[in-house]
Amino acid sequence: MLREVENDGHYLELGYPSLFEFATQTLGYSAGSAFRRIQSMRLLKTLPELKHKIEDGSLSLCVAAKTQSFFRNEDKKRKEEGGEKLSVQAKQVIATSVL
Repeated sequence: MLREVENDGHYLELGYPSLFEFATQTLGYSAGSAFRRIQSMRLLKTLPELKHKIEDGSLSLCVAAKTQSFFRNEDKKRKEEGGEKLSVQAKQVIATSVL
């Protein structure tokens, strides 16, 4: 559901400045829970093959969220240094080795 709300911009139409605000105020998630779910959803956009691991419990939302945060921070660092973002293939290799 969060993916659809983000992709369609429904949270903006409802007057929320961010998906995080929507998840905490409308869906009632705590800040930490909303963050983990949003980060995990964004990880699955890039690496949809991990969905089954989340569904069967072999990959927690906490670890998925931390992985996505690592990818985001790495991409930001690379951009600041004038480099390119991590490729999907590089993210797959990293995820396979740590997850």
